[in-house]
Amino acid sequence: MSKLPIKAWMGLSGGEVDFSRQPDMYRSGSAVVAEIYKHRSEAKERCGEVIQVELRPVEELDVTFKKPLTINELFIVDLERARRWHDEEDWSALEWAGAMCGEAGEAANAAKKLKRVHAEIKNINEGDRSLTTVEAASRKVAAEAADTIIYALLLMARVGVTDPENVIREVFNKKSEEYGFPERL
Repeated sequence: MSKLPIKAWMGLSGGEVDFSRQPDMYRSGSAVVAEIYKHRSEAKERCGEVIQVELRPVEELDVTFKKPLTINELFIVDLERARRWHDEEDWSALEWAGAMCGEAGEAANAAKKLKRVHAEIKNINEGDRSLTTVEAASRKVAAEAADTIIYALLLMARVGVTDPENVIREVFNKKSEEYGFPERL
């Protein structure tokens, strides 16, 4: 069985994971990351520390594999859903950008709370604003990041983009080239 270094704070803990969309570094033949720790408390104690993760055969995983989601597929469905709330020209690019930034701000706030949980700083928020576990705070960061992406696609549509995958590919590759990195989409 292979070993792979990975940060404990990434929060991989089973559930629904689509490993087919992960980078090759997370796979070894038919093996994928299956388990970080057997006990959550041990993972919490070692947060942020580089640990060794076991790679297990796909057949042994307790995960549900889903059909990969493309950016363009999300773009189309996102636009269809947005039209239920807004006419085509309802919001300007500035308003879509503001909504996107609002979600990014919420992601940053959740990340701040995650940092506080890691540092064991007392949480003074009440009710659903209270994030007191690594798992809850990590989920909130991920959800707000997803909202940011959803609004970013609507902003792209508002400024006339029809193929966001191509725009993302061009920007990613340009940045890789600028810094001399080999990764390309």
